[in-house]
Amino acid sequence: MRRIGNLPLTPAERTAKAQKKRRESWLTAFTHGLKDGGCADCYCVYPRSVMEFDHVLPKVYNPSRDYGMRSPRSVLGEVAKCHVVCANCHKLRTGQRRRPVPIVEGRQYV
Repeated sequence: MRRIGNLPLTPAERTAKAQKKRRESWLTAFTHGLKDGGCADCYCVYPRSVMEFDHVLPKVYNPSRDYGMRSPRSVLGEVAKCHVVCANCHKLRTGQRRRPVPIVEGRQYV
């Protein structure tokens, strides 16, 4: 519901707004906590802005971007389908899924 002017919020609206803020705060802390660990592939530790969720099972949505509109149970279910990897490893994984790279003499050429 859109508010018109500077009308005060009703108690129900204040409660709903506070609940949404608490849920979003918890989900932000949860996803940031997952990204604070190292990369699942190269084991390097990077700032959380570099870390990404790589879906290994079919994806419904991106937990890094869409968590504010989802329930905590939904976010936990979606994160369970992911590995946390750095952006470089995520690009390599995605490229490998789309176009397998041949291995020549023990080295991968991209």
